[in-house]
Formats: sequence, structure tokens, C-alpha cells
Amino acid sequence: MSGTECQEILRELEVYLDGEMPAEEAARVEGHLAECSPCFQRQEFVSNLRRIVREKCGRVERLPGAARERIRRAVAAENPEPE
Repeated sequence: MSGTECQEILRELEVYLDGEMPAEEAARVEGHLAECSPCFQRQEFVSNLRRIVREKCGRVERLPGAARERIRRAVAAENPEPE
């Protein structure tokens, strides 16, 4: 596998693991993971880390609407939309 392809897969890994990737793109990631041991190992590490965090932190309650809105505004202020 090329370094560029691996970098792209690793950038998309969180979206893939969250199940938020379109089926066609997910199939591409799965194909790469099946053939690339370093990327597969990274995916296994991240999956295990996420599982451990879920187990140790328990269920996280949703933020109140006002807190979500403050966070959204803060993020938007840090990352203004291009004109």
C-alpha cells in the first residue's frame, strides 16, 4: 500500500468506526484494512481504545441544549466559514 493511501484511510478511520461512512466508501476502507497490516493494527488499536473508554466512562448523558449551543458557537468562532 502507498503511504498516501494509508494516510487517507487513517484520516477516515473515525468516521468508518462510527458507522457514518457511505457503504461504498466503507467497502473501500475494509478492502484496504484487509490488505494492509499496519492500518489494520491501527484500526484494532483505536477500536479497543474506544471500547475501553466506553466501559470505563459508562454512559455519558447528553449535554443540555444551552451547553451544546455555547460549544457550537465557540467552535464556529474558531473556524469561521470561508467567504
